[in-house]
Amino acid sequence: MSAADVITYIGVPLAVLGVLPILYTTVTTFLNLRLIRRLLNQNSTSALTRASFVSGFVELTFSRTALTPLDREDPAYWEPRPRQAQHNYLPIEAVETSSPSVSRLPGAGWTKLNWRTRVAGSKTYRIQRVEEVRTPQAEVDLGELVRFLVDRGAVVERRGWEVLRRAGMWTPAGTRLLTTKRVAGNETGASSSEGAVLTVAVPEDSDGVLSLQIRWDREWGKISEVENDQLAPGWTVIRSKRPVDVDLSETKAQLKLVADKTEDSTKTEGTPLSSEVDSTNDMNHVAEFRSFLDVQLAPWGITEARCRTIDTDRKINAYSSKVVDISHLDADTKSSYPSSDPTITPGLWASSAATALNGTSALSDPSPLWPHTVSSVLAQLSGKVCIPVGVLVILDLLPAKSAPSWELSVEPDANRDWSTRASKMQEELEEDRAIDRLPIAQQAAARQAKQIRKTRNVHNDMLQKQEEKRLHQERRAKEALSSTKWASKAVAETCATWLAGGLQKEHQVLPQGSLPRDAVENVMWNSIMREEDSEKNSSEHLAAEVAAILQLWQGWADHGGLTRGDLDTIRSKKEIFAYAACVLAVVGSFAGSPAEKTGEDVRECVRNWPIVRVG
Repeated sequence: MSAADVITYIGVPLAVLGVLPILYTTVTTFLNLRLIRRLLNQNSTSALTRASFVSGFVELTFSRTALTPLDREDPAYWEPRPRQAQHNYLPIEAVETSSPSVSRLPGAGWTKLNWRTRVAGSKTYRIQRVEEVRTPQAEVDLGELVRFLVDRGAVVERRGWEVLRRAGMWTPAGTRLLTTKRVAGNETGASSSEGAVLTVAVPEDSDGVLSLQIRWDREWGKISEVENDQLAPGWTVIRSKRPVDVDLSETKAQLKLVADKTEDSTKTEGTPLSSEVDSTNDMNHVAEFRSFLDVQLAPWGITEARCRTIDTDRKINAYSSKVVDISHLDADTKSSYPSSDPTITPGLWASSAATALNGTSALSDPSPLWPHTVSSVLAQLSGKVCIPVGVLVILDLLPAKSAPSWELSVEPDANRDWSTRASKMQEELEEDRAIDRLPIAQQAAARQAKQIRKTRNVHNDMLQKQEEKRLHQERRAKEALSSTKWASKAVAETCATWLAGGLQKEHQVLPQGSLPRDAVENVMWNSIMREEDSEKNSSEHLAAEVAAILQLWQGWADHGGLTRGDLDTIRSKKEIFAYAACVLAVVGSFAGSPAEKTGEDVRECVRNWPIVRVG
């Protein structure tokens, strides 16, 4: 066999066999490229695609998206992202102007909700199989993300944030940070993925940034429909127990119009509208209206307040709202609330009380108020024991039989006065007999001298009794100031009972059986709302007086107790003192509670990772 034959029968086939892998790689890459583009198109995702037919790699360049929640007034804020029609391959710059639709690709869980988006860079992947396609995670402010999801109905998972704060980037993937309300209230527990709204994700391309994953079911969007009684994040509600007068003329006119329509409908169709008939039957219903005070909290105090009035029976759809002036709470002066400033201002105690009321309420979820906490000054003050039990007794806030033994001084004996008076009467009788034995000319002068002595003795006895009573009160006050001291919680319970008329009905300002939190709601309401008809109950004066008592309370804690002058001050402002005690008790019950601890964990995580990546 010649050399030409070797080349023809051996070399050429070998050369063809050497080209076949290249041809296979080219065909496979071309098919993968078509499948990848089809997958991107099906998920409404834009990317620049480039293929190397020799190496078999496909390069995908995505835009990295930065997310910002929409305005709460935007209807799209409450709706899941709609599924858009498939589009052709959009250029990478189109992501900024055309918001992507729902995508099932890994890393695109955030597309199930509506966001305001912008381009924040790009990310390139080199893949060989269609199963490796994934979109880059989006960047978002962690605080805004939590606030948005909580507003949509999610609940803070306490254990998850505690683990994240301690473990940081080593937090196990799948750790739940936010869950749905139905899972949060389930005592039997759930798996790490069931009902999870926000979880820790595997940090595949996070580049050292915390990686999270959003899991959102379209059905969950129904748990937070926009209603009149739904508050935005950072808002809490103060409830009033007082009935409110509302003009029902307009409401009754609307019901009369409904009745006319119902009558026309009955004549034409023969079938009345049951709901409208029920509404017409409510025209003579005397509704119980109740007011709610919605307050917006900021780290430096209360920034806004609105008063809502609704029908609690829901039989008449009457609703009104008005903005309340809170300038007397100096809420717009941020410099008034540094964390190290020991000064207690009206805005400081009001914002702390509002936060504590929401955090300790069984009717509301504290998750929306995680950015806010109570003042450290009030929290520390609530834990100090500085009010003697004897002071509560001598101020008639506590019955003596309900207090432990503390009084050593003995009250002047009334029997001793009767014995002294009896001996004096006997002396007067003997003196009268002696005067009768005197000559008649001397009797008149003797009786006049006796009357003078008697008048002088009565005056001296009165002065002596007053001095004895004064000395007894002084000794009793000293013993009261040095008696056993009670914690703020016990003092608040005593004051709440007194405010509810437990001892004196004439001082009753709260319903029977009220708790300290009821007293705090009452003083919050009166401190924020302006009582124009009564200068005595002015909200400006009340808020300032409560702050002044709390400032005095801080002095009592720092200097070892009360003085005689402080006792007189409390006596003149007994009701204000009772309110201040209840405020400290409510703040103290929230400080150190699981809700406050969880809020601290969330705030610390937000400070550590202000920007996270979500998929």
